[in-house]
Amino acid sequence: METLKKHLRDKFMAGESEGYEIVIALLTLVKAEKIGEEDILDILMFVHFDNLKGVLSSLVKASELVDDDMIDDIIKSAGR
Repeated sequence: METLKKHLRDKFMAGESEGYEIVIALLTLVKAEKIGEEDILDILMFVHFDNLKGVLSSLVKASELVDDDMIDDIIKSAGR
């Protein structure tokens, strides 16, 4: 889990991933049963350096963009 957290924070800090993209990636991992739903907040807090406003902003933006069908499509694409 620590490796995943560091990788996501590095991508976030380098500007390679937006916060909402990380949320979508984490939701996809949960749905694929690679991580638990309870891990999401811990990972996001780490990525955002414990900035709760940043975490909430990422969650809100992701919730506006993603639905279960999108996550299913991501999982199917990754399985190819």
